[in-house]
Amino acid sequence: MVKLIIGYWFMGLCNNIGYVVALTAAHDLLAEISEPQNNEAEKKDFKRDCNVISTGAVLLADIVPSIFVKLVAPFLPLFIKIRFMIAILLTASGFLLIAFGFQTLNSSWVGIIGVIFMSLSSGLGESSALAYTAFFPTDNALSAWSSGTGGAGVIGATMYAVLREIGLSIRYSMIIMLMWPIIMAISFYVLIPHPKIDRKKSVITKIETATKEEIKSHIPQIEDPHSFKAKLLIIKGIFFIYTLPF
Repeated sequence: MVKLIIGYWFMGLCNNIGYVVALTAAHDLLAEISEPQNNEAEKKDFKRDCNVISTGAVLLADIVPSIFVKLVAPFLPLFIKIRFMIAILLTASGFLLIAFGFQTLNSSWVGIIGVIFMSLSSGLGESSALAYTAFFPTDNALSAWSSGTGGAGVIGATMYAVLREIGLSIRYSMIIMLMWPIIMAISFYVLIPHPKIDRKKSVITKIETATKEEIKSHIPQIEDPHSFKAKLLIIKGIFFIYTLPF
């Protein structure tokens, strides 16, 4: 139980920390490819510091892909280990692309692609981890995940600010951030006690005289019983009841 809670907490933290770091560093990232633009004479009391590319570009790249993945992922098979492997690789690739992409105007979009990678990773990781909590006999995994994602906002922003304050460049700050996908891999593949479902060891009493329905009732259901159409109907109900009114 303790390993499950700790593992899910760190997974929530690592899953969202790239998203947080990209938003926190948005202005610094874009400043790497442009000099502040001063179209008017500087005023005595303040200076407007602008970049060639708006920080809104980073914001969109950090949010839209994640939303898209969260909309699509529920309709795909829950190959949990493969999903998390993809999420971890996307996060690591995102940090590397940001570290080495925002250097010149010609390579600015490489850095934007890095932000997109981390957004895709965040959406895939969250939709997969939340679905996986259904296989555990406790709600503590869900609570730990929620706590970890909340901690990502504080820890991610603070860590980036501290690294920049002590004089590290954006490149080296992002390289240090590679520790998070490593921690996520350890948390998921090593720390979390994954549920084991063995169909061959399903307990069935009096199997010789059991009916087909009785046998099926004792077999653990690991497949999704909902069809594509059924999922659309569920989404329709959720949207009109919980989303549209607000």
